[in-house]
Amino acid sequence: MDEIFGTKIIMKGEWQMKGSTEAWGRQSRKSICTATCTLMVLWAFLAGCQGTLPTAREQGKKISTAKLIPLNESGEKTGQYRTEDLTIDYRYTLAGGKFEISGILQFTNSMQLMMAAINAFSLTLVVGDRQGTVLEQQGLTTANNHQPTEPLSFTKTLTIPPNAASMAFSYTGMALGSGSEKGRASFWDVPVH
Repeated sequence: MDEIFGTKIIMKGEWQMKGSTEAWGRQSRKSICTATCTLMVLWAFLAGCQGTLPTAREQGKKISTAKLIPLNESGEKTGQYRTEDLTIDYRYTLAGGKFEISGILQFTNSMQLMMAAINAFSLTLVVGDRQGTVLEQQGLTTANNHQPTEPLSFTKTLTIPPNAASMAFSYTGMALGSGSEKGRASFWDVPVH
């Protein structure tokens, strides 16, 4: 066994630091965990700070007709959006390009049973024209380390294009499983094709 710069060289290509390898292993795991958490928070932040213009991938694309919600300018409108992951009870008013929207998002019972925590989540409003062509997207809410049994609420006042005539909700998330479903799982609904 040779020693070079404080590292012991062991047969078969293995190596060992001088001192406690156990302490080094704990430090390494801590660094990996810190890096992973930082990346998840950064991902959620960037997802929540999406610009109001559609990305190049979405320009010219359509909102799925099954997910398309027509916009009306007469008074307050309410509705419910449902997927296998969540339900959103929302209300909005639209007057002269000023769009006020609020809602309460609740994860479904199956999500609550299968997931211990929602590590990162982003809800986006997709705004379209009469034909459902994407005009813009606006972030509505984000969450990090959220308990799936707790509702999320949002309230936004937005300026939308004058030719806006439809909307849809889009979301992405990452969750930590519970019980026998340990591990991370991604979930999403992006109604643009």
